[in-house]
This record gives sequence, C-alpha cells and structure tokens, in this order.
Amino acid sequence: MASGGRVNIIYALIMVSKWLTLTLSSIAFFVMTKQFELMGALRSFRVPEGFIFSLGMGFRFIPIIGISR
Repeated sequence: MASGGRVNIIYALIMVSKWLTLTLSSIAFFVMTKQFELMGALRSFRVPEGFIFSLGMGFRFIPIIGISR
C-alpha cells in the first residue's frame, strides 16, 4: 500500500513540473516576442488572416489583464 502512495506523489510531481514548464515558457514567450514580429512570422507561413488577427488581439490584451490585477 505504501508504494501506491509513493507512485501518486511521483506522478503529482511530474505533472506539476510539466505545468510549470508550460507556464514559464509561455510567460517567457510573451515577454520576449513583439506583437508585430509574431504576426509577420505567421503571415510568412501563410497562416489564415483571421487566425493571425485573433491571436494578435489576444496577444495585445495579455499585458492589460496582468496590469489590472
């Protein structure tokens, strides 16, 4: 029975480390990338304009959400 609890703790630590990696890399991406650079790169890959516009608007409002807290 003790080994089952140990497996659950290890699984939880792995899941937390995955979540932290994803969260911190997302924060680093949004801090280091300028909006016009991202939109230009997506246009060069011929991504549909509707998707680029939506992503660009979301990218613009992320700092505003952080400031309002």
